Amino acid sequence: MPSAPWCWVAKRRLESAIAALAPDIAATVTWRPFELNPGMPKAGVDRRAYRSAKFGSWQRSQALDAQVAAAGRSEGLVFNHDKMERTPNTIDAPA
Repeated sequence: MPSAPWCWVAKRRLESAIAALAPDIAATVTWRPFELNPGMPKAGVDRRAYRSAKFGSWQRSQALDAQVAAAGRSEGLVFNHDKMERTPNTIDAPA
């Protein structure tokens, strides 16, 4: 199962596409793990500092979060980025 917001959006869209093609086409999805930030400390890092450095500013980070939140809403997903204080290391995230 995906853990990144865009992965959740893509998963929903893939499910919709597969459903639209059924029963004419059968699809099998195989999930492959991918760790986006292998150097992330196990305890994670302060989200504001990390995202500000990664995207150039906190405002840019918030704009990107708003984009993924809007895409998520269109797929019935709700993202609460404002509640995240730390960017986690996802290696131990549940599947």
